[in-house]
Amino acid sequence: MTSIQPGTLVFIDPGETVGHEQRGKRPYLVVSTPGKAKDRPGNLGLIVAVPLTTTGRPWWTVVRIPKDSTGLEHDSFALCHQVRSLSVDRAKHIIGFVSDYVLTTVRLVLITMLST
Repeated sequence: MTSIQPGTLVFIDPGETVGHEQRGKRPYLVVSTPGKAKDRPGNLGLIVAVPLTTTGRPWWTVVRIPKDSTGLEHDSFALCHQVRSLSVDRAKHIIGFVSDYVLTTVRLVLITMLST
């Protein structure tokens, strides 16, 4: 598989989940690839990603991702409140990519969410 970068949409099976964690195989938006920073040694083999759903919610932690030019079949929603660190080995295949605007919006929601 080609190198996964922030902004990449990948299909992931997150494995067993509990409670209110997002379940099932689905697209995830990669927001960070820790360990791949130019000024840091090593590769952690991890991605930080948020799962997508096709069900919209009126929550401030949900970001709409239009299907146009992404490789997604439907308009989707990034569930920022479900952010996860996952092994790159869970990524089954690359679906496509989001725009810089969408990636920046998701990251701003994450920053706000993690700052409260």
